[in-house]
Amino acid sequence: MIDYKMNTFMVVCKTLNFTQASKELNITQPAVSNHIKAIEEEYGIDLFKFQGKKVSLTEEGRLLLNLISSMTNDIEHFKDYLSHNRSKIRLNFGTTLSIGEYVMSPILTKIISKESELSLRMAVENTQKLLELLDTGKIDFAIIEGYFKINSYQSKVFKKDRLIPVCSKNYMDKDNVKVKEIFDNRLFVREEGSGTREVLDRTLRGMNYSIDDFKKISEIGNLNTIKTLVENGLGVSFLYESVVEKEIKNGSLREILLTDFQAEHDFTFLWKEGSFYSDYYENLFEILKGE
Repeated sequence: MIDYKMNTFMVVCKTLNFTQASKELNITQPAVSNHIKAIEEEYGIDLFKFQGKKVSLTEEGRLLLNLISSMTNDIEHFKDYLSHNRSKIRLNFGTTLSIGEYVMSPILTKIISKESELSLRMAVENTQKLLELLDTGKIDFAIIEGYFKINSYQSKVFKKDRLIPVCSKNYMDKDNVKVKEIFDNRLFVREEGSGTREVLDRTLRGMNYSIDDFKKISEIGNLNTIKTLVENGLGVSFLYESVVEKEIKNGSLREILLTDFQAEHDFTFLWKEGSFYSDYYENLFEILKGE
C-alpha cells in the first residue's frame, strides 16, 4: 500500500496545484506542503519547481512519480489477480474508442471462445483518461492511438492505421485536391482528448493549418454517430481506415483523395515503465497480436 505522503505527492503531480490537491484530499494546504517537504527531506531532492504560480515537476520528481505509479499499478494488479482465482489469462485494460469498437472485437471473440476461464475487463475512454487510469493502477495496460510521454511507459506497436478523410458517396465530386479545398465543408470530429482528434490536429498543424480552418465544426463523442451524419451527406470527417472499412466496401462512404494529406499512426500497446509484470504484459501483447 502506498504511503499517505506519496498519495499526496501523486495528487499534486496530477493537479500541479497545491490548493486543488488539498481539496481533492480533503486536507489543509499546509498539510499538503508538509507531506511534500517530508518526502523531499527523506530523499534529499526537490520534487517541484516554482515559477510564479506555475508548478512543474523536477527531473527527480518525475522519476519518483514513475516509480510510485508503477508500484501502485503492480499492487492493484496483484490484488486483482488474487481476487479472480488466478485465471490463466487476465485482461484488465483500456482502449480508445476507435480501437475498442473496431479492432478489439474480433480479437476478443477468438480469445473468449478459446479461454473459458478468461478474466476480462475493458474500459473504453479517450487517451488522456486511459493514461490516468494506467497511472493510478485502475487498468494494467492500454492500447491507444494518442500521444504519450515515452519515458513514463514501456510500449510496443500493436497496429498501424491510416487516418483518412471521408464523405458520403455522392456528397462531393472533389478529388485529387489539396486539403484547404475541403475547408468549406462541415467537419465532424471527436472531442479534445481523443487520440483521433489529436492526430488530426497535429497533422494539420504540421501543414500550417488547423481544425478551426473548416467552415463549421461539430464535436461528436460517438464514432457511429459521426459515420451516420457523414453517410447522410451532412459533412466530412477524418477517421481511421479500420473504422470505416465496412462502409467504404458497401459504398455508403468513400475516401476523399487529397494530394497533400497523409497520416499514418501507431496504435500503441503500453504499460507502466519499470513494472514488475513487464514480462507478463509482453506475453499478453503476443497473445493479442497473434489473434
